[in-house]
Amino acid sequence: CAKHSETCKNGNCCTCTQYRGKDEPMACRRGTHGQRCQCVMKIMKH
Repeated sequence: CAKHSETCKNGNCCTCTQYRGKDEPMACRRGTHGQRCQCVMKIMKH
């Protein structure tokens, strides 16, 4: 599967650990370099 900020197509994104503790698929968002997988509300590690 495609990791965060990698090119995505047809929902091939990896899952992403959400702040509620569930794994959910990443959103496929169109950006300046084409469509990329993006974690929505991903857990930030300091």
